[in-house]
Amino acid sequence: MFIKQKIDKLISVGERESYQPWEVFLTRKLNSITLVGTFNMFLGACFFLYLGYPGIAIDCIAVIFVAPLVFIFNKYKNYIWSAYTFYFIGFSFFISMNMKTGKDSYLLLFYFPLIISLAQLLGRRETLKHLIYISIFYFFTIIITAIGYKNNWQTLSLPQDVVSNVMVFNIILSSLTAITFIIIVVRESMAQERKIKKMLSEKEILLSEVFHRVKNNMAVIYSLLQLQSGYIIDPAMINVFRDSQSRIKSMALIHEKLYQTHDLARVPLGSYVRDIGNRIILEFEIESGQIQYVVH
Repeated sequence: MFIKQKIDKLISVGERESYQPWEVFLTRKLNSITLVGTFNMFLGACFFLYLGYPGIAIDCIAVIFVAPLVFIFNKYKNYIWSAYTFYFIGFSFFISMNMKTGKDSYLLLFYFPLIISLAQLLGRRETLKHLIYISIFYFFTIIITAIGYKNNWQTLSLPQDVVSNVMVFNIILSSLTAITFIIIVVRESMAQERKIKKMLSEKEILLSEVFHRVKNNMAVIYSLLQLQSGYIIDPAMINVFRDSQSRIKSMALIHEKLYQTHDLARVPLGSYVRDIGNRIILEFEIESGQIQYVVH
């Protein structure tokens, strides 16, 4: 329970009340994948130290020390700074590791979870330009890695059995990382959807209450006009008051219909027109058959 609370606290670093829901969950996703990446670096450092290659393990340890920058930028800057930090650290790390372990280590497999997370996190209109910038940097690191493979820039000569062990380790860990990143993205996206639905529901209730109050206020105005018209003798002024009451009734009716409907985006116009027609006929004491209206 204690560990879970600490992890939840880390994942929530950088959340702000001013953020929109998608910004809150983007922040949470960045923190979550940073935790997963840091844990991977810990496993990598242990693995290479066990094999007797501290020169490779030092890269993993270096990433562990700079990874908290993602949380720091999330807290004191924003998620854009954190995204650049996370992916620049990740892609730079893979250049160094690829040059040390070579293409047979299958380290390139780790690019797939990174690309999946990049597309899921920044694949929005508001963050599209940052997605493009980071993708360009990613492509640049791929070119450097490919040139390094072609020109044998590998700085270490690993025995074949060590290369095989590294290959198996990277295949398993990269697959688990991809699955974990997908689970994180899906879980946070579902939580974001639930929050948005709740917010929409609250706004619909608030709008319904506003329509109800407006209808009641108009009913009060109508009653005041009705009372005041009782003291007026001039027929012309009485007609003015009567016209004003009719208009207020018409406006109050549309608010009543909006209050009663379950879909605030659509007004039941047919029902509204029929009610208005009936009110006009009653208000002006029109004989049946003199006026006909058709609602399609």
